[in-house]
Amino acid sequence: MTSKQPIERGDRARLAASRRGFTVAELLVAISIVIVLIALLVVAVDRAMRSGQEAQTQFLMGSIEQGISQFRSDHGYLPPVLGVSGTAGSQGPGTLGYARDALRAPQNAAELQSWNSITSLAEYLLGYGDRSCDGYGVIGQGPYSNPDAPGVGEIPTLGLRGPGRDGCWGAIVNPRSAQGLSAGVYLARNPGDAGVFPTPAGNAVMIKGRRFGPYLELQDDRLLGALTGVDANGNPSIRFPGEIENFDDYPKVLCDYWGNPIQYFRRPYIGSDPSQQNLQLNLGDVIALRPWQVAPGRETDGYADASSIVSGGDGTTTRDLVAAEFALLSPGADRSSNFAIRRDPDEFNEDNIVKVGR
Repeated sequence: MTSKQPIERGDRARLAASRRGFTVAELLVAISIVIVLIALLVVAVDRAMRSGQEAQTQFLMGSIEQGISQFRSDHGYLPPVLGVSGTAGSQGPGTLGYARDALRAPQNAAELQSWNSITSLAEYLLGYGDRSCDGYGVIGQGPYSNPDAPGVGEIPTLGLRGPGRDGCWGAIVNPRSAQGLSAGVYLARNPGDAGVFPTPAGNAVMIKGRRFGPYLELQDDRLLGALTGVDANGNPSIRFPGEIENFDDYPKVLCDYWGNPIQYFRRPYIGSDPSQQNLQLNLGDVIALRPWQVAPGRETDGYADASSIVSGGDGTTTRDLVAAEFALLSPGADRSSNFAIRRDPDEFNEDNIVKVGR
């Protein structure tokens, strides 16, 4: 029978130290594993959220495409391009006419790059405004919207009367006569030849005609934003319900699921008739709409971008864009786009979402 050897004091200290060291090592390993798992989880959640937002945005843009097609079926042309024209009569942020002027159609491919709108979609697909804007709805408060006034027959606000042959409620071909106004500006609109100038008093006159729209039903309030101005770099400032008190006073924009306004492009038209397309220009020339990579067999030549002054730039575009009559653009998750270069070095354009319609 063997006897147990006594453990020396030094051996006890070394044994305790080794046990403590092993426990700390285990803890560090466990913490490292947890950190790695959390990092992987965050990446997976972010990727899933981004994929979900992308899918929802693509579905929304598909619904917008259907709305545009129905609008064209009803009126014979695509919605015109609206924005801040800078001409006499244009209004500032917070006023009813801001960003609702009809922008002059481009004459060449260089002008085509900036000819797009973030307000046309809400204006023409929803009819968001009152009757001084599109001939449908009620102006003002008090006696002009009481039960005895003909205007109450035009509630609710959403919806619109026919925009007419110029697409702008007479603002181009039959503008309201007012000193200092240029044809096409918001205040020159004359829906239904309803008066000399859009005033609340004009609401006592019933504007007759078929009600159109809304052509789109939004399932989320966050998809409708208010355009409150632009920043120093020309980027639009968008606010959502609850963020500003006077939300209804501003022109509206349709937004993707990242909160970016969706941009609307269309083939240029000739003069004041939005149904007469300018066949000399096409959306294949619009640099911002071109994909990051072009599928083999689908490429063709278009307007050169700014990628190289020496070589003349990259003019690669797609046959789908050349044939398109309109297009929608979302800048994607990074909320940025480079309108001058297709394959930009910062890869802003790689996640752009483009919907092409015919």
